[in-house]
Amino acid sequence: MLPLYFFTLFFLSQTTQALQPHITHSNLPIVLQKAAVTRVLRDSEGLLWIGTQQGLFRFDGNRLVSYSAPNSRNTNSTPYDVRGISESQSKNILVATYGKGLLEWDRSTGEWRDLKSIFPGSTGFFTSMYSSTSGAMWLGDESKLWLYYPETERHAYWLNSEEMAEQIGRPTAIAEVLVNEFIVAGDRVLFRLNTAEKVAEKFVIRGTKLNGNIQVSNLEFDANGYLYLSTEKGEIAKVDPTTGAIIGYLQIRRDSAVHISDILVTSEHVLIATDNGLYISDKQLLSYKDISNEGAGLSSRDIYALYPDGSNVWICTTKGLSILSFSPFSYIHSRNSPLTGEVTAFTEDHNGNLWIGTYHGLFRRNSSSGEHFPVGKFVNTSDPSLPDQRVTALATLGNKVIAGFFGGSILVIDADTLDFNAHSADYTSESQIVHIYPDTDKSEYWVSTFGSGLVRVGNESTRSMLEEDLLPESRVNLVFHSSSLGLLVVCVDKIYRYVEEYDAFELLPLVLEDSTDVPFVYSLTESHTGDIWIGTRHHWLYRWNKDSIRRNYRKLESAPYTTPLKGLNVYSIQQDHSGNIWLSTSQGIANLDSGGSLTKLYTVADGLQDQDFTYGSAYKDSRGNVYFGGTNGYNSFLPGDFRIESSIPTTRLTYVSLYEGKERELSPVVLRKGIVIPHHAHSVTLQFSTMDVFHPGLGEYRYKLNGFDPKWIDNGTKNSTTYTNLPPGEYLFTVKGSNSSGVWDPDGAELSLTVLPPPWRTWWAYSLYGVALLVFWWNVHRVYTSYVVERRAKELAHEMFIEGEIADDNMQEQLEYQNEVLQSAYDHKLEILGLVGVFTGTDCKSSGESPLVIHGDGLAKRMYALSAFEDYTFYGPDEPKANLFEYCDFILSRLLEESPLDSATVITVNDLPDKLIPTTISAPLAVVLLELLQNSLFHAFDNDFSTKYLIIRFSEELLKSTSRFSYTLTVSDNGVGLEPDALELAPPGSGFSVIQAIAAHLGGTVEIDTSSGTSVSVQLPEQDWRGF
Repeated sequence: MLPLYFFTLFFLSQTTQALQPHITHSNLPIVLQKAAVTRVLRDSEGLLWIGTQQGLFRFDGNRLVSYSAPNSRNTNSTPYDVRGISESQSKNILVATYGKGLLEWDRSTGEWRDLKSIFPGSTGFFTSMYSSTSGAMWLGDESKLWLYYPETERHAYWLNSEEMAEQIGRPTAIAEVLVNEFIVAGDRVLFRLNTAEKVAEKFVIRGTKLNGNIQVSNLEFDANGYLYLSTEKGEIAKVDPTTGAIIGYLQIRRDSAVHISDILVTSEHVLIATDNGLYISDKQLLSYKDISNEGAGLSSRDIYALYPDGSNVWICTTKGLSILSFSPFSYIHSRNSPLTGEVTAFTEDHNGNLWIGTYHGLFRRNSSSGEHFPVGKFVNTSDPSLPDQRVTALATLGNKVIAGFFGGSILVIDADTLDFNAHSADYTSESQIVHIYPDTDKSEYWVSTFGSGLVRVGNESTRSMLEEDLLPESRVNLVFHSSSLGLLVVCVDKIYRYVEEYDAFELLPLVLEDSTDVPFVYSLTESHTGDIWIGTRHHWLYRWNKDSIRRNYRKLESAPYTTPLKGLNVYSIQQDHSGNIWLSTSQGIANLDSGGSLTKLYTVADGLQDQDFTYGSAYKDSRGNVYFGGTNGYNSFLPGDFRIESSIPTTRLTYVSLYEGKERELSPVVLRKGIVIPHHAHSVTLQFSTMDVFHPGLGEYRYKLNGFDPKWIDNGTKNSTTYTNLPPGEYLFTVKGSNSSGVWDPDGAELSLTVLPPPWRTWWAYSLYGVALLVFWWNVHRVYTSYVVERRAKELAHEMFIEGEIADDNMQEQLEYQNEVLQSAYDHKLEILGLVGVFTGTDCKSSGESPLVIHGDGLAKRMYALSAFEDYTFYGPDEPKANLFEYCDFILSRLLEESPLDSATVITVNDLPDKLIPTTISAPLAVVLLELLQNSLFHAFDNDFSTKYLIIRFSEELLKSTSRFSYTLTVSDNGVGLEPDALELAPPGSGFSVIQAIAAHLGGTVEIDTSSGTSVSVQLPEQDWRGF
């Protein structure tokens, strides 16, 4: 039996090596940390219900609500003992109490109901509660077993008959085999109970391990259908429910009486809660282990119940709640090993043993057994060259382990014999050694110190880089070898490169993309891809890209981070075989992908020794295990054992309050329907949570108030927001949260908000305003209308008077205008008569000039031309004016009709100005045009001319001698031409004689050009029509 026991113990240790049990204390409010917690339930909305011997509590991720002895409408201060909590199919919460009966919290109303009346004959002292898959509730009191159906609020009366009660006795445990089939533990006997057939028959356990009558304390089935039961004697048995045969048996602590209060069967283990600690067993019940002291240890060894919550287990104890998780982190501390003090350094010797340096000495872990052993105490007060116990740095060189100490001493230890020699400490005796880098190729090592700078220790010599002025830095905290840059030396906020060829150090001036100053550099490593990662104090992580290194470009990129990472210290960096990055930080261990994005931040709840770790205390051994040390021990893990949690969190609104002079909390029932905010509420505060009670503070939130916020607002890890003085209207608040793995809730939680306007801005107020405005407008309109009518009458009278005055003025102006026009016409007629006088030789104006002789036909045409000229004359208040251009076109058309020439062969060009010209000059020119055009069309051409041209031009010229203009009218044709002396030979009364007479009358001249056809030009001096 003994060899089997050790085999099974070894089997248990191997099967649980990957995931280690780890216990932490809950971070729930202080009131629950000392209370006797009896039951826990996570409901369908993520709320955590905690039952205690002092009452019931509800935790929503932010706030703890206490329910002390609820009744139908309120609460009182009477404490009550909770023995069971369950959720019905209608999502109401049922609470079985010892002394207060069964209570129900109605989720739709937020009120409590006392269901004692449903259980006639019950004392109300319930001891157990079990919820079946069908939704029925099994309740056990001190004498009977009850089956309650919450949806119909009825119970199974047949189960409470005297015969059945006497047969079963006091119920202690119940488990569901199949639908409607259960195993019930009564007074020292087990029953198989069929609720459909309403029968109960004894269930017999077959085997020699459980002899006689047994008092069963717990029953539970595993996923394979096997029944696990525990007894009052500390026994656990695995039973085949079909045959009743025992196929596994275990007794907890044979040396003392142990009461098993609860058992929980997982996929790999059996957890056993007792009044003297928590134990774990394999599912075959071959062996067990006390895990009460794992991690932080139980808050009390006296356990009431276990409750699985995701991958964690709540442990209800007499002194609050503890949390059990199965962590891939191994946690070595003073309670499970000889290790004491803050862990500061690691190294692995050539035999595969792990060496651990602490502030309390040096320890070695055997690679085969995994046990830790102290490696002597290096204290000798008589020999000052020997160091103290505070090991601060470790390294391996061949078969030697080199240990650096806080006081500056160095020990070289033979890893096989454990013999040691104190190395010469001339350069480091007054300094703190912080890091040792072994150069295996040269069998030497570099020592980084605070105080003495960098020291190079060889077989035959020791060199101080500070003393030799090679590296002017007294504080050196890290030496690292890069495949691309060689040996790098970190001096607080500077990084140097060692140039071996010249035995010199080159400063690498680095530039940060988000900061002007380089922060304190804590750690540095090179990835598989050639990138250099740099961990800092308060500035998270930077990456020096391999391409930038190759191009000698020294700008560092900030690694992507979320709010929980902002400002963290990165003490150490390790990279696993998959390229993922592991960091020890001031808030736990961070796992990043190869690009630097956070995968998960692990905390104490995940099995860490503490939230904070020790600077530089990190190592990766030859098997790929990673080690991080801290103040409470160290964690080790194999990165391949990790399975990142990818479940989607659920975001809930947990608390809403209005500030109306004082804060007023709104009930959860109101939150389901949306909230109405009165106008006098100054602000509304909303709290939200992803209900992650195991990793509080690591999730992030973003929210948006539709109708108010233009975009989503990133709230970081803060789980509340406040809106002040919202305008009246309809809004929809949406919030989304993420868990510690960075997985976001895609749906989020929503809440409708209706902000009411003040009474004076409501619809009915505006209606009253409208009615009052109409009445006011009507009265004003009446007064105004009377006033307007009166004023309009006065205005009309005044306007009529003014219009009369204006009419008189206009009449006077019209009369004056008519007089001017008549005078202008009279003057024009006199001018025409004067011109006729020129034609006839009669001085109509009594000018005294000699008369001209004109024949009748010529006179008639000239009088006709002047009559036609009248059609193109316009009269105004000044002098009349005529359009010679249009007149010329008319005369040409008439003469062409009378001419013997074919009009199709005559090309005329009218180049006269198309504008009005005073009749003082245009009237004479009209006669001149008639004479010249008639001469050309009737005398200049014969039928031998195939094409006949006739051009009429008008020009003006400024005479310098008189500073006056002269105007020239020219009529040219390409006819047979005239004799040069045609003007002198012109008989009286002919056309040329009339032209000469008119030119002479106006002070002008007449010229004839017969060089090419005939061109007659009449030049007239400027008259009184300047600027026509």
